[in-house]
Amino acid sequence: MINSLLGRISPKKLGKTLMHEHIMCDYIGADFVSPDRYDRKEVVETMLPYLMKLKEAGCDTFVDATPHGSGRDVEILRECSLRSGLHFVTATGTFKEKGVSKKIRAATIDAIVQCWEKEFREGIGETGIKPGFIKIALDDGPISKLQEKILRAAARTSLKTGMAIQSHTLLPATILQAGRILEEEELPFDRFIWTHADCGEDLPTMIELGRRGMWIQIDSIGYMPYEKHVKMLRELIQAGILDRMLLSQDKGWFVVGKDKGRFVNPYHRLFTEFLPLCRASGIKEEWIDQMLVTNPAKVLDIKMENE
Repeated sequence: MINSLLGRISPKKLGKTLMHEHIMCDYIGADFVSPDRYDRKEVVETMLPYLMKLKEAGCDTFVDATPHGSGRDVEILRECSLRSGLHFVTATGTFKEKGVSKKIRAATIDAIVQCWEKEFREGIGETGIKPGFIKIALDDGPISKLQEKILRAAARTSLKTGMAIQSHTLLPATILQAGRILEEEELPFDRFIWTHADCGEDLPTMIELGRRGMWIQIDSIGYMPYEKHVKMLRELIQAGILDRMLLSQDKGWFVVGKDKGRFVNPYHRLFTEFLPLCRASGIKEEWIDQMLVTNPAKVLDIKMENE
C-alpha cells in the first residue's frame, strides 16, 4: 500500500508520478515556520491552476518533498489533492541548516525515530494524514555530525516502517559517504533514493550505486538544457539501471514571504516538453513508463508486514 493524502491506495493506482516536487516552502527557519505566516486559501488558489494543467498533461501523482521545518502543511496538500484530482504523497523527516528544529538538533537518534514513527502510525499532528516516505538532506561536502545523526535516524525509521528515504544530496562524494553509513545501519539500498543525483552529472557514481540497488532520481529537469538530460537518461538506461531510475523537476513552488509567494515554473513541462523530446531521441515509451509508473509504485509501496 501507499500512503496518500486521502488515505491508502494500491500501488496499481499510483499512475504516472512526479517523485520530487513542492507546493509551498518557507525558509525562515524550522522554529519560526507557522500557518500564521501565510494564507492557506491564497496558496491553494495560486498553485491549483498549475496542478490542473499537470493533471491534464497526464500526471496522476504528485510527491511533495517538503518536510517538517521547511513549510510542510498537509492541510494545503489535502485541499490541492481534492481539487486537482491528483494523488498526493507527503513526507516525514527534516531538512538541513535552518530547516532543522532545535528539538531535532538536541534529540537522540532514538528520539527522532520515535517522532517520525509516530507520524507514520498515528498521522501528522491532529490531521490523521500519514506520510508515505522520509525526507532528509545532507550537506554539500563531508557529512556533519548533525546530518549523520539524521541519516541514521532515517535509516532506522525506514527499517521500522518500510518507508523509503529521499535524501537531498548534491555531491557524489557525499552520497558515497552516506552509502557507507547506510551499510553500517544495515539498510538495503533499495530503501534509499539519491535525490538530485543528476546535479553532479557524475554518471559513473550513479551507475555504480544504481547497480547496487540505490534509486537514482533524475529530478532537476529544466535546470539545464533538455538535451543534456535526454543524453543522461540514454546513457543510464544503456548502463542497465532503468529499473532504478525516477523522474521529476523540482522546479518551483509558493515561497512564503517572497515576491507574494510566487516562484513557480509549470509542473506540466516534463510531460509536454521534455518527454516528447525523449521520444524523438529514441527513448521508448515502455522505458518512460518504467521511470514514471513502475519504479515510483515500487519504491513508495509500504509492505503491510512492516507497519
